[in-house]
Amino acid sequence: MNTKLRLLRDVATAALDTVRRRTLEGPRQPSWSWSYEIFVETLRIQIRNGKKTDIPAQRRAMDGFGRDMMRGITTHTTPVNAGGVDAEWVSTAPDPTAGPVILFLHGGAYTVGSPTSHRRVTTALASATGGKVLALDYRLGPEHACPAAIEDAVAAYDWLLQQGVQPQNIAIAGDSAGGGLTVASLVALRDAGRPLPACAVPISPWTDLTVEADNERLDIGCDTVPLGVFEHEAKGYAGPLDRADPRVSPRFADLRHLPPLFVMAGGAEVLLHDAIDLHERAKAAGVPCTLHIEPEEVHVHIMFLGMSQRAQAGIERIAEFVTFHTHRQRQAQAEVA
Repeated sequence: MNTKLRLLRDVATAALDTVRRRTLEGPRQPSWSWSYEIFVETLRIQIRNGKKTDIPAQRRAMDGFGRDMMRGITTHTTPVNAGGVDAEWVSTAPDPTAGPVILFLHGGAYTVGSPTSHRRVTTALASATGGKVLALDYRLGPEHACPAAIEDAVAAYDWLLQQGVQPQNIAIAGDSAGGGLTVASLVALRDAGRPLPACAVPISPWTDLTVEADNERLDIGCDTVPLGVFEHEAKGYAGPLDRADPRVSPRFADLRHLPPLFVMAGGAEVLLHDAIDLHERAKAAGVPCTLHIEPEEVHVHIMFLGMSQRAQAGIERIAEFVTFHTHRQRQAQAEVA
């Protein structure tokens, strides 16, 4: 079955399931429209079925989703080698050097995803901040186990510094696995004595890759990602390391002295506990941390720009946080000088 026919089949299945369920039980979430609920159910079916295919096929499907989300949208992307790691610059402003630089670490359970799959998000962030986004194509598992992704993120950050970008003008952000990688990379930078960025934004972060984590997560049937779908990817990413190793599961890392964090999650997602736990642990470690839970939303809801007004609102919240902290640190640096 070709891709288009498979998509039509999945949409039809999702539509029938949604009609039957909403007729008997009402919407999954009170605010969900018919179209949004069918969209979420379609993604849930595709992700569940996608796990039955090989990894190259999963990667092509994820990138295809990203291309579909970019239809009709103009952006400026420039491929670049960032310290030995493939990446792309994303910008929309006439003078993006006037705004902050976001080092973006995509999600995809450390197995799939790329700058292509997340280009709609990186474009929206570049537009909202008036700056530039460096979207990193870090090494993925299972071919490259932890700490390969962390090493790539640190190398790209060092490359930014070598290009003359000041740390007070940098934010690190990432979604899902990229959210966990954001935290693990901050810890690695701190431990290596690097100057830290102005702030960081873990979005729907996957911070706990242990088996025990699923005991604290709840799948209420609303999320695009079914509970348990990460198990195989967790093993591949950990490789020979214990999944409780702080590099694999930054839930167990020492978070002291990290820069301000803005943690975002959806109220209906299976990784909600990871976001809440990160916020609590950061605060306990003395790290300034803001937690925003978008009610009734799914995993990485900012991916669904054009489908949900809350996605755009999430982008704007992130941009406001990044702009505030990079501007404040640039201002402080100027006063010292």
